[in-house]
Amino acid sequence: MMVVDDDENVRNACEATLSKMGCDVEVFPSGEAARARLDSACFDLVVTDIYMPGSVSGVQLVSEVKRRSPSTDVIIMTGAPELGTAIPGLKSGACDYLTKPFSQNFLASVVERCLEKRRLSEELGRERIMRAELEAAYHELQKVEHLKEGILGRVHHELRAPITVARLAAESLAEEPLSEKGGSLVKVVRKGIADIQDRVEEILLYSKLQKREVELKLSEVDLPGLLEALVARLKPHFAEKNLAVEVSCDPALGRPLLDAGLVEDACKHLFLNAANFSRGDGHILIAAFRKDAALRIAFTDHGIGIPEDQLPRLSDAFYQAAECLTREVGGLGLGLAIVRRIAEAHGGGVNVKSRLGVGSTFTLVLPLRAAPPAPPAAR
Repeated sequence: MMVVDDDENVRNACEATLSKMGCDVEVFPSGEAARARLDSACFDLVVTDIYMPGSVSGVQLVSEVKRRSPSTDVIIMTGAPELGTAIPGLKSGACDYLTKPFSQNFLASVVERCLEKRRLSEELGRERIMRAELEAAYHELQKVEHLKEGILGRVHHELRAPITVARLAAESLAEEPLSEKGGSLVKVVRKGIADIQDRVEEILLYSKLQKREVELKLSEVDLPGLLEALVARLKPHFAEKNLAVEVSCDPALGRPLLDAGLVEDACKHLFLNAANFSRGDGHILIAAFRKDAALRIAFTDHGIGIPEDQLPRLSDAFYQAAECLTREVGGLGLGLAIVRRIAEAHGGGVNVKSRLGVGSTFTLVLPLRAAPPAPPAAR
């Protein structure tokens, strides 16, 4: 901070006041001396007298300071309080005006006001920069979103059709008389095509759920029948591991109102997750029950479990957690993200408990809705 005045008493008083405020202060007796110092240093604040002997007046010094460092604030002082003396200094770029004599408290308040204005101006500048950066990032995200939608559109139109053709061709080929090797190869081809189709449908469902485009189709669901049929259909995924699967449904649940298709998708992913991470000759329990006015469908395995440091992240980032675990079993890592979004579409959620090396329980939590009243009977 710079103080410029030809009066030694004023210089000393200003230096003492500003030093008490924690400022580093340099004092100069003339405009010439101050201007020479500007050649080698830059100051945040300059406090200068207007009328000083010599070739550099206070107004000229203000102009010189602002020319060299536009961000430097300047406060002008004068013992002749006239409008004609203030206006040139303020026009030159000074931010405030002091009339001599002034108290130390008044000087401190003017300097604090000037420094606060400077701080706010810097914060505003940073805010503008951040806003511009955020707007640029938002526009980039929009471009990425449009690109993603375009890619998903291509997936929908360009992959579904050839997959269907390949699947029909493989099924037709399976009906032809083939050698043992040929029959085995056809089975491999059919499984590969089915896996690709499942991945494509998984991507499309994830995208649809992400955009909150799902409209629930609620109906009364036979939950035991849905789960038993799901386990039977997915038997090839756990039969090789010799896993025992038990389904237990509380009869008091009745027929809850659910979107059967979406709930089946969620249960499929949770069951496959349990099967993929179970050890051979293990056991999986699927239990449906009521608790806290909600339907809970829990999938419990005795598999590898999830590291404790990842558990806090599961409720916020199922995709990242799934991606980490999926390295061992393959897949896209979208399963748990899909489950969470299906639960949220119903107004529910997903809970997880796990111990590394012991196993995990993923619980789909769905609110129990009352059935709509029956229409009045016709008379």
